[in-house]
Amino acid sequence: MIAGTIKLKPGKDSSVKRKHPWIFSGAIDNKTKNIRTGDWVKVIDSKNNPLGVGYYSDSSIAIKLIHFGFEENEDFCLEQNIKAAIEFRKILFSEQKNTNAYRLIFAESDSIPGLIADFYNNTVVIQAQTEAIHNKIDFISECIIKYIPDVECIYDKSASKLKLNTVDKIVYGNKISENITENGLKFYVDIPNGQKTGFFIDQRDNRRIVKDFSKDKNVLNLFAYTGGFSVYALAGGAKHVDSIDISENAVDITERNIKLNGFENNHNSICSDAFEYLQTCTKNYDLIIIDPPAFAKKSNVTNNALRAYKRINLMAMQKIQKNGLIFTFSCSQYITRELFTSAIRSAAIESGRNVKILGILSQPLDHPISTFVPETEYLKGLILSVK
Repeated sequence: MIAGTIKLKPGKDSSVKRKHPWIFSGAIDNKTKNIRTGDWVKVIDSKNNPLGVGYYSDSSIAIKLIHFGFEENEDFCLEQNIKAAIEFRKILFSEQKNTNAYRLIFAESDSIPGLIADFYNNTVVIQAQTEAIHNKIDFISECIIKYIPDVECIYDKSASKLKLNTVDKIVYGNKISENITENGLKFYVDIPNGQKTGFFIDQRDNRRIVKDFSKDKNVLNLFAYTGGFSVYALAGGAKHVDSIDISENAVDITERNIKLNGFENNHNSICSDAFEYLQTCTKNYDLIIIDPPAFAKKSNVTNNALRAYKRINLMAMQKIQKNGLIFTFSCSQYITRELFTSAIRSAAIESGRNVKILGILSQPLDHPISTFVPETEYLKGLILSVK
């Protein structure tokens, strides 16, 4: 239900006219009394022309739009956007028989800021990142069931993202999927306890590329999480893979995923800090994967993050064998591709080695980048050759 109307100051509607859904608090001229965080609102310009429908938050980004133009019913807008997102994924994955895990709804890229939904073998995991979206969990679930009738379970995993009195729970069905197939490989996914929605779906295409380069190589997978890159490297014929992660639970699941695919004889899991491991290890590696968590989760820590990216990549460049390959990534939206590449360049200069960029990596098709919202390009990667 629309709670009221928010009017923008003259000249403060330019970003909306460029289809960017965020409206900052400084752009607001006035609003209907008693509008609170989580309320759905109509937005008009200084001349009372309709701009869109979205939800309000008492924060720097005060409004996030789900619809541009005139519309009185936010549920109608939500359902149309959910339907479009699902139809797009059906096009992408209808012919893929060996992959049953993918991103179903990707926030701003699917015109629903604050909503992530991932599909895991007939279980859908919803992660609401704002109060307004979480208030619509039941309606969102109904829409998903309507357009994907064979969904067996929907799990609300929003508690860690919201400062609300809420808990993660099943909202539809009764059994969460635990096993998925990705490009023909098998993975156990701990949806309730895993990072994000349970598995790093966004690295699917990049894992396949690692597989293509792994034959007969000694591989080091840093920040391995549950071993996605490790499984692919072994499937590609790697001689040996070491998986490093600081989380004991992640290491345990990595071992489980290695066994699921029958690669126990060529793999070793090590519970360690990645920086500390690189400092002390004496092994020789031909291929190193660096896929850290977001070093910059806020815009005001980008300098610290860039120093961390430079340091870990410098250590890898110093450690890797001659003619080795490094697959290196940043998953922070606050680190642009230019900043990330600059950090890698600084590491290469300091390493004293001849480092070339062989390839530029990004997020897969089910994580589309909105032309109107550059912030939706968050995953940046490079393939480096080190002489």
